[in-house]
Amino acid sequence: MQTGYLETAISLLRELLNQKSASDPMRSDTSNHLSTALLSRFYQNGWIEDFQEAYNLILETIAKLMGYVAQGSDVLSEVSG
Repeated sequence: MQTGYLETAISLLRELLNQKSASDPMRSDTSNHLSTALLSRFYQNGWIEDFQEAYNLILETIAKLMGYVAQGSDVLSEVSG
């Protein structure tokens, strides 16, 4: 992916994620896409901040899924909407 496109994708995904509430079922998808873009940029540039942000987003998604499991919800139906 060209650097300009990657920068634009990261910017737009951050903006979209900031607009979603914690209870929005699509937040996990947006978080996943942003994590992937940040990891791509980390592999290109070696910026540890990108890795750390991606890692934190992944942990947030896992914590949300674990909450669903603890509540007895069907995780797959919750994530897929």
